Amino acid sequence: MIKVKKEVYQEVLERDNYTCRLRDKTCEGWLELHHIVYRSEDKTKINDPDNCMMLCVKHHREVHSNKHYWQPRLIRMMED
Repeated sequence: MIKVKKEVYQEVLERDNYTCRLRDKTCEGWLELHHIVYRSEDKTKINDPDNCMMLCVKHHREVHSNKHYWQPRLIRMMED
């Protein structure tokens, strides 16, 4: 499996101000790196910071549970 470079992880963490991009009162757990376009869909985007965002554990699980709902919204969020 291809891993995310430490530099990319750090860049995304700093860009997202060390917080969950979907931050609200329900955030819980530590932060995890989420790939908007999943690794399985496009391996070339694994180390692309523009394809990554930080999510708390709760939101990361939620996003993965409903990809078809979340993926277009996260793409738009990153474009803004």
